[in-house]
Amino acid sequence: MRKLASVLLLAAIAGAVACRHVKPTGTTESLSRSAETFFRFLRWGPDLRGAAQALLPEAQKAWLDRALEAKDDENLKVIDTEPDDLALRPDGSATTVTKVTWHRLPSVTTRTDRVTVEWVDREGTWYVAAITGGPLPLAAPPSATPR
Repeated sequence: MRKLASVLLLAAIAGAVACRHVKPTGTTESLSRSAETFFRFLRWGPDLRGAAQALLPEAQKAWLDRALEAKDDENLKVIDTEPDDLALRPDGSATTVTKVTWHRLPSVTTRTDRVTVEWVDREGTWYVAAITGGPLPLAAPPSATPR
């Protein structure tokens, strides 16, 4: 009986250690929170530096430089955001679609665009890999695959 208990304990420990090596996967809930946070940074301010933190590290500087050069920190006004769609893929990537109502000063004419954001999961954290539509696009990097 003692041998069986020892074997079961050893198996449980081995299983727990093995689980540490399984790549964590982002969930629908964590993706939804990440998308909400990203658009919150754009809406309230906009806080472009905060929003840039959601981008893949290798894309942050170029995206932020383009936005600041266009004076989007002063002139871009995001009036409303409304999540529209969210899709997870087994490869650790995902897509969100958000309706974004915005204008860029000095114009006061508002536009509503469907903004599609491609996300990648890196060790349980969602990062923006590409943005199409809306006021601040981001081209997809050559390899936006999960690491």
